[in-house]
Amino acid sequence: RNIIKYPYYSKDHTETRGVTFEVNEDKTISANGVADTSLQPTFTLDSSKNIILKANQPYTYTHSCTDETGFITIWFRDANKKGVYIDYDEIRDGVKKSVTNSNAIYGYDSNGTPSKVITIIPKSDTYVQFDVRFKAKGQTITNALFKPMLEYGYVAHPYVPYYSGGAEYSYY
Repeated sequence: RNIIKYPYYSKDHTETRGVTFEVNEDKTISANGVADTSLQPTFTLDSSKNIILKANQPYTYTHSCTDETGFITIWFRDANKKGVYIDYDEIRDGVKKSVTNSNAIYGYDSNGTPSKVITIIPKSDTYVQFDVRFKAKGQTITNALFKPMLEYGYVAHPYVPYYSGGAEYSYY
């Protein structure tokens, strides 16, 4: 079900802005450290840059992080991996809305609370890039665990790592 390919990154771990991100055997991502006060610690899932979301097809991303300030940002890209602005529909917390001219989906709501499940239906084909991030700057992060998952359809399922045999389509 999970279409975020593994390995996520060319290395099993990396440090950014004071936080060490490490990919675990089960393909979850652990984070530890003291976040820099100037910028959000970020781990880009390089493998996600080759995922194409097809126009008018639903995709559901499930965000699970044991730290309440952890979230995932989905950036929209063109075939050359440059940022683009697209129109899409999203379903977040049971509410559907249309979004126009946006370059990203931020994994938290207007109150700053991380959204656990977001369904996106892009109006045009687009590449994506996933970043694992922490919202709070200067905080101590201890054993935070991310379970990034993107799947076809409207239904969020429990986390499973990417399977190289291909993801199955399930719209219900």
